[in-house]
Amino acid sequence: MITIGMLLRNEFADVTFNDEPINTDFGTQKMLIEWIKDKDRSNQKKYPLLWFVIDSYNDINDQYEAKVKFILFYQSKYHFKNKDRFELVYNKTLNPLYEIVKEKLISSRNINIMGLQNQVFKNIVDADNYGVNLDTLTIKRQEHDFSREAERGKQSIAQEVLDAKIFELTIKINKKLC
Repeated sequence: MITIGMLLRNEFADVTFNDEPINTDFGTQKMLIEWIKDKDRSNQKKYPLLWFVIDSYNDINDQYEAKVKFILFYQSKYHFKNKDRFELVYNKTLNPLYEIVKEKLISSRNINIMGLQNQVFKNIVDADNYGVNLDTLTIKRQEHDFSREAERGKQSIAQEVLDAKIFELTIKINKKLC
């Protein structure tokens, strides 16, 4: 997971949105929370954020094959109505950023998307108020994954109100980036 996460971070290092680099990182939900805390402590910009969650992977000659969840985050407001959320978060940031990330994945010389081109970008989830049930039993059992469904009205996964666009792909990535 760590090797592929670093390769993805490096591959997306040049991606910008509105002439500013986007933040990219990878890991579990616990790592996301720590990443946000670190950014807060150093008073650095956090969003938009592209977060990679990597499942198990296969080592195939000069590439790794992995199932990767791509999560685009942007800070939002809990009280936004759907129209406001669409206009202020999705239409202005998450949807255009998704298109930039999608184009980067398609055009990359270091990443091959597995599956038929017209079938890989499907089952995309727009998760407003992306949150989870943070009761102590759930945290003890599942604190290291993003597998739980968003629950509207619950505490956000990152102690901030975040909207997200989520999609999964199986990719092959070169072990040594060009």
